[in-house]
Amino acid sequence: MSDPFSIGLDSLFATAMAIDVLYTPQGGQAVAVRALLAEPDTDVVIGGQAKLTDHKRVLEIRKSELVAASKDDVIEIPRGSGQNFRVMQALSRDTDRLLWRIEAASA
Repeated sequence: MSDPFSIGLDSLFATAMAIDVLYTPQGGQAVAVRALLAEPDTDVVIGGQAKLTDHKRVLEIRKSELVAASKDDVIEIPRGSGQNFRVMQALSRDTDRLLWRIEAASA
């Protein structure tokens, strides 16, 4: 019997909400995967007065498509002229460990 959470994720990644990206590990070959992209702003308060807004790029990629994710790997988003991002942090925070949550910055 299939896991209902995996089936739900597969359905979500098959929609237009997910985008095609190329993930290249350091010293490795590029792998085509589907990803969900979010660009949330995070507010950081410094010293109780100054407020800094940090613009992040967060990608979620299924572990069934990407076995390992590491800092300094490269993600290419080939929409438009193509954008390259460097992996800053790769976490697996979902309860079922089905997704990589990757914070990335412009390369």
